[in-house]
Amino acid sequence: MQLARYLKEDRISLDIAEGIDLEPPEGEDEPTSRQIEGAKQEILRRLVDLLGKSDRVSNASKLFNDLWNREKRATMALGRGVALPHVRTMQAKDLVMAVGMAHDGVPWDAPDGEPVKLFFAIVAPPYEDKTYLRLYQAIGRMFEEQEGSGERLLEARSAGEVIRILGELWS
Repeated sequence: MQLARYLKEDRISLDIAEGIDLEPPEGEDEPTSRQIEGAKQEILRRLVDLLGKSDRVSNASKLFNDLWNREKRATMALGRGVALPHVRTMQAKDLVMAVGMAHDGVPWDAPDGEPVKLFFAIVAPPYEDKTYLRLYQAIGRMFEEQEGSGERLLEARSAGEVIRILGELWS
């Protein structure tokens, strides 16, 4: 599978959570549920903005709603610091992908309880099953089978380096 076909440098954010407030209120140890929900929505908006840099997405507002509704049904966090926001939608003209990194992590209801540091957004048209599922499964396997893959990605200093590392992990 050719990753470069679906992911370009302009669809990668090395600090997707920049400026998002997750500081717990005074006297609390954890951010409030409202803060966490707001952070999730903002991350998804930013991922939609990245996806929108391609010519493969039509209505960004509807795409955000599709992703948010998908997240509300079931968390898209896989565990091990990875989330895979994904949806097949009429807003996608073709399969497209974006990557966001949050070095401090964002609470995301992951099965292992760990905050998410790596976001891989995948959107595709409703009829696109085969490649969509293969890409989804390949990302999941990459983090299950290759110890330290997340850390390698988080050390990347440029979008080009992210693509290079993903290409190495993919093979």
